[in-house]
Amino acid sequence: MTDICIYGWAGQGVLATASLLAEAGIEEEQQVFSIPDCPYDSGGTPLSVSVRIEKSPIRDHSAVSAPDFVIVPDAIVLHRPEVTTGLKDKGMLLIDTKESVLNLKSATRL
Repeated sequence: MTDICIYGWAGQGVLATASLLAEAGIEEEQQVFSIPDCPYDSGGTPLSVSVRIEKSPIRDHSAVSAPDFVIVPDAIVLHRPEVTTGLKDKGMLLIDTKESVLNLKSATRL
């Protein structure tokens, strides 16, 4: 199973990214489950989405707590503690930013 969390702000394409990942999984004949973890209000509110992709049927329909991948379209979100909590030891954090890794580490919990 591949567990993915996407953290951002409403209006940044967080839901669209989750939909694209789900469609890619379906194209690869995988089972897919996706659920927003935070209620969607309007642009600018914090939003996160869990996506599960698995070859066999997915029985766990809860939010992802130990992701393999975390996608962050805005580095400011890294200040939220839940973003990196639970990321697996060999997990991957994908951040859309122009900042260097050293600057991000000193300014956040990375």
